[in-house]
Amino acid sequence: MQRLNSLSLTAILLAIFIPHLLLVNYSLFSFEIGFFAALSAVVGFGLGQSLKSKYIFGMVLGFCLYFFLDAYFFSFSQAGTVLVLCVLGVPLFMRLTDTGIQLAVLVFSIVFVTPALFDGPEPIVAERSATQQPPVPQTPPEYAYIHLILDEQMSPLISPERMPEYFQPDDFFATYLDNDFKVYGVANSNDSSTVFSLSAIFGLTMSKENVIYEPSEAKHSFSVDKVRLLDQLSQRGYATTVYESTYLGLCGDGATITCRTFSRISNMQSIQNSDLPLWRRLELATLNLYEDYAFQSKPVMLLQLLAIQYSKAKTGLRPTTWGYFARPVGNLGIFRDIADQASEIKRGEAIIAHLFLPHFPYVLDQNCDMRRPSEWGYPLRNSPIIDVDQTYQTFWDQTVCTTGLINDILAQVEGRDDVVFVVHGDHGARIFVDTEFANDPDSYGTFLAIKAPDIEPGFVPGPVSLQETILRDLTDTFRLQP
Repeated sequence: MQRLNSLSLTAILLAIFIPHLLLVNYSLFSFEIGFFAALSAVVGFGLGQSLKSKYIFGMVLGFCLYFFLDAYFFSFSQAGTVLVLCVLGVPLFMRLTDTGIQLAVLVFSIVFVTPALFDGPEPIVAERSATQQPPVPQTPPEYAYIHLILDEQMSPLISPERMPEYFQPDDFFATYLDNDFKVYGVANSNDSSTVFSLSAIFGLTMSKENVIYEPSEAKHSFSVDKVRLLDQLSQRGYATTVYESTYLGLCGDGATITCRTFSRISNMQSIQNSDLPLWRRLELATLNLYEDYAFQSKPVMLLQLLAIQYSKAKTGLRPTTWGYFARPVGNLGIFRDIADQASEIKRGEAIIAHLFLPHFPYVLDQNCDMRRPSEWGYPLRNSPIIDVDQTYQTFWDQTVCTTGLINDILAQVEGRDDVVFVVHGDHGARIFVDTEFANDPDSYGTFLAIKAPDIEPGFVPGPVSLQETILRDLTDTFRLQP
């Protein structure tokens, strides 16, 4: 009897933790999976052997069953009823049968966990290869083309007084000016949303109507409707690789486009593959479990209630999440992949990438190492008690990291006069957006740097229109048609 108790409790604990960790892309043989599997076994067997009272054990098993059902199946409104039924119903059923409920929980848990074990983790970047070569134009392409979009990259001219002493506007712009770019110090986006900003750029238009609102079950939340930039590059013979996120699809249906897609949410494989100490990796796995159980699409009622009460006691308001903290770490690898490709890029090849750096949360220090959770930075909307000065500090630290990665890519094409290189943000940092302190420079103000053989290097303090300037300079360089 006690052996079956232990097995059933262990099985339901495994069903709570293991599929979730696999769902956020830990590999089956990772340290994190092994730790939580061992923890489930120790707790399950320990309680199963030590709890002699059938009623008390039944309540424990019922609570674990509630936690499982709440986490995976039931909505917040149903959770209270499920809790009562599980915690009171399981002991009642155990009084009517010696092994029936324990055996049912054991079998159900095994059936639930087993399929997840055979679903390998999704890659950090999933590739759809081009199925056709671009057409051969009458005139071969003159250039190689690299175009990097830095999400939420604020211009340092927006709030220079909030920049740290070690990194000033001149330091930021030197990366581009020293490499003969034309730099627009303030380039205002047409919108504070990535969706409308990039749909205009990829559509070679100023319109905000170039967007597809995808259904909930689709791969992307939104997609660009007409990707004229990619289509016209293809017509001119360019073999193009595009990096996009699951938030905004940029690739279109072009058969000549190699499309590499990364998840907008946290793919914890990036943490698993990092060189963080094991105890830090375990801390982040636990944080990921708590965040998803407490705040995401199927929040576990008990955890959310506890979080709400704690936050109200501290601030008087509801809490927010830590927010996709693995995303910046995953994007580090994408930058490094682009640097490898840039080292071999040839005329007629193009790399266009929408990158989630220096986008919040600001978890990377100046050296691109991950900070402790207590040091992470967020926009003001994430919490009413955020220290704005600390937010700016962490934002610019993550920007320093990002700028270093840009320098690594630039180093791969140093001295070449046949590379068109474009770097810009999609909009401002949005540190104050959705708060009473929201303002246009913070929402829209980014920068633009363009290097091309027929564009005079130099510095334009601005402001200019981001979309209009890109449209003008790219069409002049590549003879594109808006």
